[in-house]
Amino acid sequence: MFYCRNLVSGSLKYRLRYLLNQDININQSGELFIEDKYAHALFKIGKKGNELEILCEDLKFASDFIDGNKKLKQVFVIPGIPLATKMELYNDLIQNMGLKSNTSKRFLQIIAQNQKIQHVNKIYKSFMNAIERSNMINLCIVSSCKDLSDSQKQKLESLLRSLSNNIKIEYKVDPRLLGGITIQVGELMLDLSALSVIEKIKNSITYN
Repeated sequence: MFYCRNLVSGSLKYRLRYLLNQDININQSGELFIEDKYAHALFKIGKKGNELEILCEDLKFASDFIDGNKKLKQVFVIPGIPLATKMELYNDLIQNMGLKSNTSKRFLQIIAQNQKIQHVNKIYKSFMNAIERSNMINLCIVSSCKDLSDSQKQKLESLLRSLSNNIKIEYKVDPRLLGGITIQVGELMLDLSALSVIEKIKNSITYN
């Protein structure tokens, strides 16, 4: 029997993001965690500049180097050391790190300037996840009680693709829903149907 888990907690934006990007760290307001924000920004730049492979190598090297040096990591998190001093040390470090891409150097300078260098390993992992997701297509099944209009489909697709580009959308008609829609990706479902609302009311009456 096919089991489909319903997404019921969090804001609508959060649930949609989680549904379409199930391996991304997302908070309850639907926003990406800090490491994912940096990783996604770097991914977009790398994809546009056709240097994802080089950035991946550079970021892994920097991640291993910094994450493996506890004393170096401590320098960047100790509040008593002025940021200017930290940046002078860091700029000298990245110039001699042997990174292949200037984009990598600028990116690492930015996260150091923003005092997020301690998250470099998490940023690297999120960056790798973004690369893997870019090669995957998720089937997104939208069910409604009757055919959606072209305008409704356009608005829905615009919303879904703003959260994930790697989706293929299929539409199905299920009269049992009575109204609203359900959105299913794999074993996860976001149920926004009238049937779901009615069932919740019935359950509430039953238990009360």
